[in-house]
Order: sequence, then C-alpha cells, then structure tokens
Amino acid sequence: MFNIYSKEKVFGFEKSKHEELRFALTERKGKTFVDIRVYQLDDDGTKIATHKGLFLEIEKLPQVKEGIERLIEASTGKKRAQEKKV
Repeated sequence: MFNIYSKEKVFGFEKSKHEELRFALTERKGKTFVDIRVYQLDDDGTKIATHKGLFLEIEKLPQVKEGIERLIEASTGKKRAQEKKV
C-alpha cells in the first residue's frame, strides 16, 4: 500500500468487476500531485490501492490532458475507419 499523507478523490469509475480507476489529488511535503491509480477489491470487500497507476506533479496535468485528447482523436479516427469497412 502507498504512504499517502492526504488524498482527495476527484473521480473514479469501474475498470472491471473487481477493479476501480481513481483520480485523486494528493498532498506530500507541501506539494500537490495527481494520482491516477487502480484500486482492487480485497478479500473482505475493501478497495485497496495497487502499484498500477500514475503519480505525477500537478504541473504535468496539462500534458496528461493533451495525451488523452490525442488518444481520443486517434481512436475516433479508427472507429470511423472500422465503420466504413462494415
């Protein structure tokens, strides 16, 4: 498990039946970080953080946004190409 001093969940969604992807802001040593992490159901039903995820300085967030926007654009183009084949 991660040593998180202060964490504020901003968003989350079910990745699979036993996993959730959570977006959070985390404070450590006076700095703010973005934590995008996979949480998994424990044997007792509690969701625990895994090592799968990203932990970045908040200043990197615009670059993450740009990367996600480019992925969306690229996937939209692929969807259109696949629809034309059908």
